Amino acid sequence: MEPSLSPIRSLRGHNKWVYRVVFSENGNKLKVVSTSHDKTVRIWDVDTGEQENSFEWHTSQTYGLVVSMDRRRIVSGAKDGKIIICNADTKEIIRCLRIKR
Repeated sequence: MEPSLSPIRSLRGHNKWVYRVVFSENGNKLKVVSTSHDKTVRIWDVDTGEQENSFEWHTSQTYGLVVSMDRRRIVSGAKDGKIIICNADTKEIIRCLRIKR
């Protein structure tokens, strides 16, 4: 029997390639955090497919993405050389690191 490859939900918002997607559980809610070549980090509700937040912290394409094991921090990295650490609840930037080339 062939597995079904039909999408069960479409997450619409990024206007360029999506580079990273991370699933994260918040209480009993499943979230998706994504980065894209459109320079944004977005948070989605998996059940509804609705975008909850969009952040434009970077000035170039975002490539790296990690959600901490305790789900309290989101870390994103971009071609602009910045690594941004933010509070997953308040969405405030905790720290911005610059990587020199």
